[in-house]
Amino acid sequence: MTHDGEAVIGLQGEIDLAVAPALEAELVERAGALTGDLVLDCSDLTFIDSTGLTALIRVRQRLEADDRALVLRHVSNACRRPIEICGLTEVLGVVPEEAPNRHAG
Repeated sequence: MTHDGEAVIGLQGEIDLAVAPALEAELVERAGALTGDLVLDCSDLTFIDSTGLTALIRVRQRLEADDRALVLRHVSNACRRPIEICGLTEVLGVVPEEAPNRHAG
């Protein structure tokens, strides 16, 4: 799916040693077919380990070589924690969730 020059891809389930290499290959292939930034919607992502983080870093490096960006949106707390522990929040382009408006009526 593309939106405003960005390719948006939804991630779901777990990204671990069993799936990280295949995911990386797929994201690189899809990114190669597009010209804009690659946005990963992590709404349905439940777990990511170090191999998953490494795969995302490699995808980011490929995109940056073409002056494009990797952006992660809707990252759950469970998946945000390992990203933060590894100091990769900015590296992986994690978009902060907006705080709910407490004054909305």
